[in-house]
Amino acid sequence: MANTQHIQWLLEGVEAWNKRREREDFVPNLAGVNLYKKFQEAGKLDSNGQIPLSGINLSSCADPSKADPISADLSDVYPSRASFTGGKIFRARPWETPSLTGAYLGNADLSGADLSGAALSSANLSRTDLSNACLTGVDLSNACLTGVDLSNADLSNADLSNADLSNADLRTANLIGTNFTRSQPWKARLYG
Repeated sequence: MANTQHIQWLLEGVEAWNKRREREDFVPNLAGVNLYKKFQEAGKLDSNGQIPLSGINLSSCADPSKADPISADLSDVYPSRASFTGGKIFRARPWETPSLTGAYLGNADLSGADLSGAALSSANLSRTDLSNACLTGVDLSNACLTGVDLSNADLSNADLSNADLSNADLRTANLIGTNFTRSQPWKARLYG
C-alpha cells in the first residue's frame, strides 16, 4: 500500500519532491494509488488535465548511480494522463498491472526499467532513454518512438504495430517475436 506521506510530498510539486530526494534517501512508494484521482481532488492537474510529473525523480535513491535493481513501488498506479518529461525512473518496476495508454513520457530516463507487459499504446516516448529496459510483451502499438534509445532493450514479443520508429535506436535490442506491422522499421537505426 502507498505511503500517504509520499503522496502528500508528490502533491507539493516536482521541484519540492526532487529537493526532498536530495536531502533524504527514501524509496518512493505509491503502490495502489490512483494518482490521477489524487491530483484531480487536490486541484493539482496542469492546464492540459495531466498529472504534472515532468522532471520527477522516482529512482530508488537520490543518487541514481547507487539505485537498487528495483526502484519505486508504483504497482497498480494508472497515470494514463501523466507527463513524465525528463523524469527519472531509474531501474524501476513501475507498474505491476501497467496501463500508460496515451501517456506522455518524452525525454524521460527509463533506462533499465521493467515495463514488461505494459500497455503503452498511443504513448509518446520520443527521445526517451529505454536502454537496457525489459519491454517483453509490451503494447507499443501506435506509440511515438522517434529518437528513443532502445539499445540492449528486450522487446521480445512486443507489439510495435503502427509505431513511429523514426531514428529509434534498435541496434542491440532483442527483437525476437516483435510485431512491426505497418511500423516501417527501416526508419529506425538497425545496424552500425
